[in-house]
Amino acid sequence: MLINQNHTYPDLILPVDEFELQLYKGINGERSVAEIMRTITTTENDQRQSERARSFFERLWWYDQVVFDTSRKS
Repeated sequence: MLINQNHTYPDLILPVDEFELQLYKGINGERSVAEIMRTITTTENDQRQSERARSFFERLWWYDQVVFDTSRKS
């Protein structure tokens, strides 16, 4: 379970599975989402895992667990 400690109310919990936890642990403030996904996803399930990862990062954003820096060019 991920809980944002900055929230006044601790009811915004985000349950995660092992795959999502690996993605979360890959966040370091420097890597892009694509870089994190490349380190976790495998070629055999690439499409399915990519969609799960994309959905997970979107949920992290909705639950105020991450912010995205869109100011840098790729």
